Amino acid sequence: MKVLIVASNKPYARFLASSCLEAFRTLNEPVQIVQEQSPRLTTRQVEASSWEEDAYLNQESSIKQLSKHLNLLQTTIEHFEPDVILNAGSLAALILARKQSLKMVNLFLASYQKSGTVKAEWLDGINKLLYQMELPQILRFTDLFGRHDQMITFG
Repeated sequence: MKVLIVASNKPYARFLASSCLEAFRTLNEPVQIVQEQSPRLTTRQVEASSWEEDAYLNQESSIKQLSKHLNLLQTTIEHFEPDVILNAGSLAALILARKQSLKMVNLFLASYQKSGTVKAEWLDGINKLLYQMELPQILRFTDLFGRHDQMITFG
């Protein structure tokens, strides 16, 4: 089984991705890793109220960043042809899996499912991109999880 591991720029995601990479290597499974590069613009000590707010504040849900990550991921998928994607917090991976009906296992923090208000402006970039890709727009990032995706929550 060929596994593609995709990680956002968050420290927890990078740790998970590198741990999973080592685990798959010990099993002698074909594995490749893609780590997104995004500017961390905020160094606030207070946590964002949601995944959506954090991504907005760090421009991770902007059309520019998402398009860059989508292009990198698409190229990697075309060359590596994975059987499954192991996703650690990548919005681009969620979008691409939805568009192309790819098998995915999502690793994400329990705090990503916090209920609360999500401002429309936090979703503006991602919803514009979804519209351009002829995909339904969302009210929360978790709306991107597919019905058949496997999900592992921690924290």
